[in-house]
Formats: sequence, C-alpha cells, structure tokens
Amino acid sequence: MNSDSAKSALNLQTAEPKSGIGAVPMWLVFVMVLLGYRGCVAFENVGGTFNPKLYGPYTSASDLQAYLVKSPEEERYMLGKKVYAESCSGCHQNNGLGVAGQFPALSGSEWVLAEGSGRIVRLVLNGIGGPIKVKGVDFNNQMPPWKDVLNDDKVAAVVTYIRQNKEWGNNLPGVTPEQVAAIRKKVADKADFWQAADLEKINVNE
Repeated sequence: MNSDSAKSALNLQTAEPKSGIGAVPMWLVFVMVLLGYRGCVAFENVGGTFNPKLYGPYTSASDLQAYLVKSPEEERYMLGKKVYAESCSGCHQNNGLGVAGQFPALSGSEWVLAEGSGRIVRLVLNGIGGPIKVKGVDFNNQMPPWKDVLNDDKVAAVVTYIRQNKEWGNNLPGVTPEQVAAIRKKVADKADFWQAADLEKINVNE
C-alpha cells in the first residue's frame, strides 16, 4: 500500500460523521403504514372505551343492547329515539322539557299523554301554529309539519318514543305505522297547520 492510499484509509477512519438528508427506505415506509393500519383495526375492534366486548360504532353496552333488541316494539322505540334526536331535540331538548316561553315540554304534556294518540299523530304530521296551552303554560309558536319528511314508520317511532319515555315520566302505549297511515289518509287534504282549538275537537282515539 503506498503512502497516499494509507493516508486516505486513515482519513476515513478518523473523519467526523456528517448529518444529511437521505431517502427513507421503502421497506420502512411499508412497515410504518402496515403498523398504522393494524393499530386502526385494533382500535375499531375494541371500541367502547377499549371494552373488548364492544365494537364500532357502539361505544357503550346500552348502545349495543339497543342494536341487538329483537321485538318490533323495542326496535320502534329505538328508531324513535334516533328520529327525536335528529328532528325534535333542537326545540324540545333531549330531556323533553322544552324551552321556557318558546317550546313546550313533552315530558308530562297532556297532549302527549292523552289516552289515544290521534291528536299527537296529527300534530306531528301537519304541525301546529298559534296559541296552545301545555301543562298550564301558554305558548304561541309554530311547529313545522313532518308529513313530507318522516314516513309512517318514523312518525310511529317518534310518537312511540315520546309516549313511552319513562325517563320523562311518560308510560303509555306506543303507535304503529298502520295507525299513522290511517290518520295520514284522513288528513290528506289538510294543507295548513293545526290550531290547538281544532285539535281539541278531535277524538284522541281516532
């Protein structure tokens, strides 16, 4: 080995390491993506605050149980809960207590708790406007009609939910889609809002 070669070899051994930007190996990128995917799958599988007995999109045992219910009545109630959350809770609130001076309560409301559901179904289908008294309190606002938004199944479900919601103190028979369909047919020609005075003339069982 000549002196120049020896010097070059010595310089390589004693040279300070230098930082720099280099390409990330593709195998490392692949491994990182695979690990991330596996982590997402694992997170989705355990779900429910890492309870291994739950899985997405359910985050609690009650949510999962609601999905697993078997009877048509329970399924209707759970559908009604969903419809209520999407379409009604903005005014009447999640607790059914409404907003003082603006939107009446459904919890303990005589309109909800009538023996039959004839009035409340009509109210949901065509809405209501003008003065109305609920639990001794006067209101004067408008509730929009839902007949063109909610089908018979959903109207029956949401009315069932508010009439059977024990958390609100309500515990009355629910409503079937067939009952809603019959009432919808009776009021097919009605184009405007109900007035409370007109609803009060209707038999609650019709």
